Amino acid sequence: MRKGASTNYDVIKVLGEGEKVKVISSLDGWYKLQTSDGKTGWVHSSHIDTDVALMTGNKTSKSSDSKESSSAKESSSTKESSQDKLSDSEVSSSSKETIVVSATAYSGDGITATGTKPKWGTIAVDPSVIPYGTKVYIPRFGKTFIAEDCGGGIKGNKIDIFMNSDSQCNSWGVRNISIQILD
Repeated sequence: MRKGASTNYDVIKVLGEGEKVKVISSLDGWYKLQTSDGKTGWVHSSHIDTDVALMTGNKTSKSSDSKESSSAKESSSTKESSQDKLSDSEVSSSSKETIVVSATAYSGDGITATGTKPKWGTIAVDPSVIPYGTKVYIPRFGKTFIAEDCGGGIKGNKIDIFMNSDSQCNSWGVRNISIQILD
């Protein structure tokens, strides 16, 4: 946990994997958390596992009296730029539809089906469901991904999210998540 919502702030506490925390608010991919001992600080969304929808911009994920809890997860080396983020109004106004998908994760070096090198922000899709080049907003990460790859097991409402390490993929496993297909 850091004093503020940026890596420029000092670390004030290291959360243990699986440690339960209360989400107070969120800002630009960072969660303001309160630990069981009452300490508050900020953690990037890539470091926690939560079912609370991450909001972008200056809005909070839940009101300050939120009872939602999250748990710490393995550290991630993912970096996000402000270009990857959309404001709440941009997401809702450009969203075609929200769908629930079965999401797995993959990593490694190689070339995608569209000829790009996969990176954090690349997803593999069934192109008959989500065409290549489609922007897909994943609220769980507060980030827009691009459909650039496919795989033999990616059929129907399934996606495969590129992550930076095998351990991140193993921690992710298989999850049902909501995604928003953008124009």
